[in-house]
Amino acid sequence: MQVEGWITEEDVGVLDQEGACRMQGAKRLTLDLAGVRFIDTAGIALLKRWSEQGLELCGGSRFVRSLLNAHGLGQRR
Repeated sequence: MQVEGWITEEDVGVLDQEGACRMQGAKRLTLDLAGVRFIDTAGIALLKRWSEQGLELCGGSRFVRSLLNAHGLGQRR
């Protein structure tokens, strides 16, 4: 699954619904963050919850990767 732009509180509900649909029955879900420019605290909380369910993160700018690392969401790929 690919996300672009900002992952903010405004978008988390829609992203959560889309991710939940894609995670159902999936053995693994990869979230491509190559087009993401910013993630707020609500977005980080969603990604943390998803990572507990087997989400794999990939891509992302140096800023986004640093942000994820600061919140214990270091990328596996």
